[in-house]
Amino acid sequence: ALLCGLVLIAAAFALHPGRRLHPVAVAAVGAATGLVLLLCSDFVTALGAAGRLPPILVGWAPAAFCIFAGTAALLRSEDG
Repeated sequence: ALLCGLVLIAAAFALHPGRRLHPVAVAAVGAATGLVLLLCSDFVTALGAAGRLPPILVGWAPAAFCIFAGTAALLRSEDG
């Protein structure tokens, strides 16, 4: 499920019209977004390993966030 969310986020950056930003800048922002999501996912996993979060939240929170953020970004880029 996490990879599906990351694919949605990548599609939002790939379908960027490129009017305002240079394509290299769009790729850099996309890569930075993926890195931030990876770090947040690792942080949530560490909290779960320490017993601070329930296992169901540790398993589904990063994937759900990626899916919702990717869908929102894709819909925003398509609808303007």
